[in-house]
Amino acid sequence: MNISSARMHSNLLVPAFGFQSMEQAISARDGLDSVRAREHGIGIVRGAGGKVYILHPEIYPGYQLSTADILLSRRWEERNSTCWIRLGEQNQCMLQSASNVCLLLNGRREFNRKLRNTSERSKLWYELTNGQRDCFAVWSTDQTNQTSHMIPQVSGQGAIYSCEQMFDDDGGLMNYRHIYAVISFKIRDFNPSKDDMLCVNVDRAAILSTQKRCRKPDVLSEDPSQSALLQSAVDGFWQNCQPFPEEMECWRQEFLAQKAKLGEDLAKPHGLRYGSMVLYRSLERSLKRVCEPWQLKLVIDVHLKGLDRESVLSRIAECRLPDSQRSELEDMYASFVEVVDAA
Repeated sequence: MNISSARMHSNLLVPAFGFQSMEQAISARDGLDSVRAREHGIGIVRGAGGKVYILHPEIYPGYQLSTADILLSRRWEERNSTCWIRLGEQNQCMLQSASNVCLLLNGRREFNRKLRNTSERSKLWYELTNGQRDCFAVWSTDQTNQTSHMIPQVSGQGAIYSCEQMFDDDGGLMNYRHIYAVISFKIRDFNPSKDDMLCVNVDRAAILSTQKRCRKPDVLSEDPSQSALLQSAVDGFWQNCQPFPEEMECWRQEFLAQKAKLGEDLAKPHGLRYGSMVLYRSLERSLKRVCEPWQLKLVIDVHLKGLDRESVLSRIAECRLPDSQRSELEDMYASFVEVVDAA
């Protein structure tokens, strides 16, 4: 199992049981009697030096610390926020050979920004603001600074940084938003007869905006070790990540280009507009001549104005068009017409 795979791209700190061999891990996994274990299955992760880890069945997948927790959750908005997590099942006999550890994920990570749509912002703004975003995590443990992608430890300190491009309601670049924080954790065993406790502390270092693309924003921290970690996270981000997904930037540029063409056409004298040319054609003939999204927008304004999404797509489906063209028109409608109409 790969806890850093695309399916688990947001993992940052994952509680686990550590074993000396695969045989011990399999035996423990097969003996676990846990509701979460039965519901979600138990992942086995191979580590360095022959070590093997079982993702904690009572914690994972519901309560692992993720990048989205740090960068987005209100839980960590206050500086020096602390969370205690009980690491259960330690006393079960089949886990006596195991030790509680946390698997730390270094390097490029992702988080999913999802804001609820309201009438306060344009649909285009939500299209550009929501979605997967890059961030970068760096961990330093009590023993030494380690650069391997996955580090098993019982305590340590890390930093996470992200920079996002922010846009206005018309899709224009407004500024860059920087978020960075320091995370420290320690597994505490106060009483050998009781379960261990995981203590996680998050110090939100800064949330700030810059007008220009800033590769090395000033990192403010009174602790030199924190400053060094944060700067490593900043450097790692700009070497391996992007403040805005490349495919989304291509979509934004194409959308703005199509919107400009639409504006240019509407500025022409009435008789020379594209909408006037399709006024006396049937819907089917008009759709067959559509080559670009802005043209589809005008065809719909002439023939299907006022209809909801399902009705528009239904009318398009009724026309005798090749499947490939119908699919292309549906994509144009979803990626351009709907967004413009909802502005």
